Amino acid sequence: SMPLTPEESAKFQSLGYIDDNNLLIFDTLHDMQVRATRVFEKRELFGTYSQSLKDFEWMTFGTFGERVDRTRGVLKDLGTL
Repeated sequence: SMPLTPEESAKFQSLGYIDDNNLLIFDTLHDMQVRATRVFEKRELFGTYSQSLKDFEWMTFGTFGERVDRTRGVLKDLGTL
């Protein structure tokens, strides 16, 4: 995995998302999901092996965050949240 750049570290430390060791700071699962998808937005999260490509297809933290947000919105519209 790619380490955070000094600029990224400074940005997310100033927001209170990571500590001095670049570890995520969170109190709830929601905080963890939101902050992780922002801090690690461009990094790979989940991989699925594709038989046709003979390689893994990766979903990034950012894409995962977008899908969670979309799902949350649909559930809210349905009145389940």
